[in-house]
Amino acid sequence: MRRILYFFLFGLFITEALYARDDFTILQQNDSFIQFSFSPQQWQRQDVAINGKSYTRFYFADASVKSRPGEPEIPVRTFVFAVPGGSKVTATVIASQFREIENVALLPVPFWSDEEVPRSIYPDTVQLENHSRWFPQNIIELEKPAYAGDLRIVRLHISPLQYLFSKRKVRQFTQVEIRLQFSNVQSMKNPVMPAVMQNREDIFSRILANPRQAKKWRRKNRLIPALRKTHSFYSTSDYYKIPVEKDGLYRITGKFLQDNGIDLSTLIPSTIKIFNNGGRVLPRGLTTPRPDSLIENAILVADGGDGRFDADNYILFYGVGVNGWEYSADEGKYSHYINPYTFKNIYWLTFNDNRTGKRMSAASVPATTVRTLTTYREMAYIDDDIINIHRSGMVWFGFQFTDQTRSYSTPLELKNLVQANDILLRARFYSTHGNPHQFKINFDGQQIASASFYGTRVYDLNSEKQISISQSNHTIDIDYTPSSQTSVAYLDWLEVFARAQLALQNNALTFFGEIADEAVEYQVEGASASDYTILDVTDCADVRRFQDFTVQGSRISFKANLTGDRPKKFAVIGNDQIRSVTGMTKDELSTLRDTGDKADFIIITHNDFYNAAHSLKNLRESHDDLSTIVVKIDDIFDEFSCGLLDPTAIRDFLKYAYEHWAQRPRYVLLFGDGDYDYKNIKSSNDSNWIPPFETYYLDEISSRTTDDWFTYIEGDDSQMDLSIGRIPVQTTEEAGFVVDKLVQYATEPEPGYWKNLYTIVADDEVTNQSKSETIHTKDAEDLAEHYIPKRFDLDKIYL
Repeated sequence: MRRILYFFLFGLFITEALYARDDFTILQQNDSFIQFSFSPQQWQRQDVAINGKSYTRFYFADASVKSRPGEPEIPVRTFVFAVPGGSKVTATVIASQFREIENVALLPVPFWSDEEVPRSIYPDTVQLENHSRWFPQNIIELEKPAYAGDLRIVRLHISPLQYLFSKRKVRQFTQVEIRLQFSNVQSMKNPVMPAVMQNREDIFSRILANPRQAKKWRRKNRLIPALRKTHSFYSTSDYYKIPVEKDGLYRITGKFLQDNGIDLSTLIPSTIKIFNNGGRVLPRGLTTPRPDSLIENAILVADGGDGRFDADNYILFYGVGVNGWEYSADEGKYSHYINPYTFKNIYWLTFNDNRTGKRMSAASVPATTVRTLTTYREMAYIDDDIINIHRSGMVWFGFQFTDQTRSYSTPLELKNLVQANDILLRARFYSTHGNPHQFKINFDGQQIASASFYGTRVYDLNSEKQISISQSNHTIDIDYTPSSQTSVAYLDWLEVFARAQLALQNNALTFFGEIADEAVEYQVEGASASDYTILDVTDCADVRRFQDFTVQGSRISFKANLTGDRPKKFAVIGNDQIRSVTGMTKDELSTLRDTGDKADFIIITHNDFYNAAHSLKNLRESHDDLSTIVVKIDDIFDEFSCGLLDPTAIRDFLKYAYEHWAQRPRYVLLFGDGDYDYKNIKSSNDSNWIPPFETYYLDEISSRTTDDWFTYIEGDDSQMDLSIGRIPVQTTEEAGFVVDKLVQYATEPEPGYWKNLYTIVADDEVTNQSKSETIHTKDAEDLAEHYIPKRFDLDKIYL
């Protein structure tokens, strides 16, 4: 399993190269523009042999590569500029000097295999949409401006090399003059420089191409509204957490509460409350609305009306899991959803807080109806998280199809289907190989769809077919026809929709209603008793109870008002199918929303490492004069993601602290390991102590684990606003050992040769395809020659 490893970096832009200024000269600058010249230094040309073919690579000092796999490898120089807040920024090439070189086969950027240890795969030639024009078409690329704390910045990428594939010609630039123009510049009088920014002046002077201009462009006001989470929902009473995995009606008895240490004689029934936010993930967008706090859910309290809550009294609430179906009004369709971080939802119980609780109200029932409904749209999905191709990122797949595994079969939870049925199938496949792929999909042995696609891609299938249903248990079978022995494809998910009779299944049924502005009567078959509860569970926080319904023989009838913009969801539940809660834990009070909190340094840790983290806190306060606070990750989840594991809660907490605490934090340490396997699908032997942020990309390069994202809190952009690092300990012993070393290093410095030694380790990239790949060794030599001070000793290790 891939582990993440971060070093604690006390610098906001530590990932940016501290570039030399030999290649950069400012010609003119004022509040409206900056004009400069760029002259690539130390142009070099290297011959590279790949699989017996000869290619050429060009590079220069401080260059990087931004080309995608298959494209020509073009060296790029990146500069970071401070720009005025609110201004429109444009970049223009004013003048340039270049020379053209004929008969060049430029080296392509390799692809990466999906093997256990990925290897580079070079295409035979570069892959471009248009071979008859220069690549890149523009030699400058301006990113969207972003905020780094209180300063607005923009990155400018310069590509002083172009390639014309059709003529095998290279255009090599020796000088480029560029003008950055700032329009609609807002006047900034008496700019404010917070303490956080004052501590970054030295970094800005080395990172920014125009540090003098930057000093007057500090932003005083926030770009986007502050995150509102000021309500501390458990400030006046105790709260208890109840896990729920499946949708259904749940019962909490007085005896259960008594068995869990609650004194029933002091419990006031009218104050009983249950909270939950639906089990969904937090939105990643900073400006996307989210609940300010826990949402109270409507419940039913059966206390006998005597003002007491006895052992035989009970609470009923409708609980939902973290997976299910949702309807998109914009697209007019249902889609399944799965919480990628956890299997369990968390409900919160409290009482005796001097506030009356929310109770289930009666569902509205029409006096007359326009039609009677006896069928509904049944739906089922298969979405198995089995394979994470890169062992990184959010994307998991299910069954893997190969030349050796060509067939897949799975049962579907579809009941009481009508005989003549239109089966709607939606499915998603993915292939990592550029070969043709063919699929045939059968429902109960009858073919309902086929798919054929080519290349490395995601393929979405949408097919509908009428078939005759002749059995009660249903199966989907998928047959795969590969085009070669190396073909590989994956099933991501599939959804099946069919018409079914309204009939109880194990004395319960949950279904979606029609989308129509009308009053209807539902007739549900299969009743076996007279004790039923019928609920409108469209809004889980505002569940409503049908009180007027009839049970005649095996038929249950009830009336409902439907709506034309959103389908209603109903639950018919026999009293013998009411679920019991399986556990309850008392929550420990935390005060992360206290606006009086203040700290330079936040240590986020797991309870396993709490004592070691406190030792580190003492060191930072006594030795480094940094006010420090230790925060448990579970407290962050409780206060910012309703008790559910969700990495976004870490970002939301840091944003809240940055905006509301009496003192803004400057540094963050994640003290504990974490990995992409949030649910411990691949291994249950390790814990995701401090979960990282993972991207949704499918390619090897972009699919990644990062902690930087947690610090994107000022401006809706991808720019770090705090310094962050991680110590990936996995055991209490490791945590104590690491902190002991840090304490000893700080308080008992030991002189010696080792303190004057730099060691650079790089891959020499000698592979079966090439003996002349030197991109990493070149970078290592560049670091050694231009960036490491000469007063240090230096070791270089090439693997």
